[in-house]
Amino acid sequence: MEDNYIEEFPDILTEIRSLTELRLSQNHIKVIPYEISSLVNLVTLAIDNNDLDDFPDGICELPNLKHLWLRQNKISYIPENIEHLISLETLSLSSNMITILPSQLTGLTQLKHIYVNSNIIDVVPSNLASLSSLVTLNIANNGNYFIYYLTLSNYYYHHHQS
Repeated sequence: MEDNYIEEFPDILTEIRSLTELRLSQNHIKVIPYEISSLVNLVTLAIDNNDLDDFPDGICELPNLKHLWLRQNKISYIPENIEHLISLETLSLSSNMITILPSQLTGLTQLKHIYVNSNIIDVVPSNLASLSSLVTLNIANNGNYFIYYLTLSNYYYHHHQS
């Protein structure tokens, strides 16, 4: 359903409980209903390049979600209950309007890839280095190179001291 000029989330999709992958990228969707939380078998969700102002709350109730792509929207925050996404491996929120990476990200022990480049992030949790599965952290183009350097230095230090 990518690149179809869809303006509203098709509610009928929330009834397809067996769905494991949903791609709604490159549309004009503004709101994702909480009922998306009924898609408990969803593994991959891509809602890139839409008109989302808010991080969809229902997404945080998807226990099997491994790959979440929300880049190129207008999202300004990551909710604290993101910690409920215990299976999450990839989080892509590049090119949004995010200012803070919440400390709850450090509870996502399966998280391997974080893409939050091209936002306006000025707060990065100091314990991000505790994510032992993390292999990719892209926070470039946020206008704060000191935090970028500090975070990568701490990560390098943490993993090379043993």
